[in-house]
Order: sequence, then C-alpha cells, then structure tokens
Amino acid sequence: MDNYIIYSAKSVSLLQEGEFSIVPSATEISVMKVKTLNEPISDPKNAPKNGKVIISVYFSKGISFESAKKMGDKLADQFFNHFSYAKDIGLGRSEYIRSSFVESEIISRMEVNYSIISPIESSDIENVLESLENNNLNLNYMKLYRTALNNTDPIAEFMILYSILEFILPGRGQPKVCRFAMRHGYKKDHYNKSKKRQECLFTWLRNKIGHTDGDVDFEQVKTLMSQNNRKLAELTKSAIDKTSKL
Repeated sequence: MDNYIIYSAKSVSLLQEGEFSIVPSATEISVMKVKTLNEPISDPKNAPKNGKVIISVYFSKGISFESAKKMGDKLADQFFNHFSYAKDIGLGRSEYIRSSFVESEIISRMEVNYSIISPIESSDIENVLESLENNNLNLNYMKLYRTALNNTDPIAEFMILYSILEFILPGRGQPKVCRFAMRHGYKKDHYNKSKKRQECLFTWLRNKIGHTDGDVDFEQVKTLMSQNNRKLAELTKSAIDKTSKL
C-alpha cells in the first residue's frame, strides 16, 4: 500500500457525512480520500454544532517522509481553503493527524444521526480539486474568506468580510464598496449621522461598529449583521472571482 498522511479541519457547521475518493493529476499523489463527519454527541440533550473534514493523501511508493510532509502540508492547506470557499463553510486551521510514516493515535468517534446543514456531493470535491489544480482563484483572498467564515461571532465575520471586500476593490475609501454594492442591486438608502452621508447597507453597518456615533444598539447591529452576512459573503465572493479572472 502507498504511504499516506492524514489531515483534518473542523467546521463551524454540521456537514453531510460521506466518503469520497479522487485521483489528482499530480503524479506524486496516487489518490486523495476525503471524509466528512460530525462531532459525537457528548451530551444527549444538546445537538452537535461542528463537523470535520478529513483528507488522506496517498503518495507513490519510495517517497521520503520529508518530501511527502512538505507536499501534504501545502495540499491540505490549499484544499481546505478551496473547500471552504466553494461550499461557504467556515473551516478552522488544518491539523496533521497521523501517517504511515510515523505512528500516532487513531481518533475514534461515536456513530449518531444529525440534522444536516451543509450537503456535500462527490462533484463538490471534484470541483474543488479541479479549481485547486487550475489555480484560477487568488489563494490569499480565499484564505481570508475562510478565516471570515470560521467565526461564530456575526460581528467578527461581517467585519472581516467587509475588510476583504474593501481591500480587493480598486479605488480609495468606503464609497467604492457602496458603488460595487449598487452594481449588484443594493441602494445607498442608509443615513450615517456621524459622517452625514447616505451609505449602502454594508458600509452603514460596518461604520456602526468602526465609527460609532454614540447611540449604537450593539445587539441590534449584531442581529442585522447576522441577517446580512450571507449577502456580504456573496458580494465579497463576486469581487474575488472578478479579481482572479483579471
């Protein structure tokens, strides 16, 4: 059997459990197996909230551990970035679990039934690998996008997504974010009393935290950000896609 290295990353939402086997185009890697699962229920009264993505990278015979580990670490990080980006799933830092080169503990878990939040198909894994191999998206932006989604705090997620969008767009200042949002159907229909100007929803919410005007209801802002994070993520993603194709 070929040598292997296994990595995992924890998700901030439940996943549809499954196992997939893909053959990448890289000649040094014979096959890559992807497994999606969910955390076990430690307290029956509380449903689990996190899932996990595990990838097993099998290498051609004769490769050294040093070479395999270097290649595997890079592939794991890039795969989890692409997977998070493609499926809009927050994924934490990738972790080395074990390999055939070095003995380590085998992780066990309970078999239980859950309500699935994020359905995953074999085609999703194939599309992620194809995108990774074609390298047609900006890897740095995808890593930042993954970081944004890997938050249970809606304010943190919103502020990171907005920062990514503002950084990507050409030009200066927050007005460019509003112009971009307007091209995607949003209006400048929110008044910023502190800056005395009309703003789009996303800039207005961002400034409720970044430039408070003294009468901010943080719980209300938190709720509004939570309700609009998906919209901001879609807007940010469209900017990343556009920039990567330039």
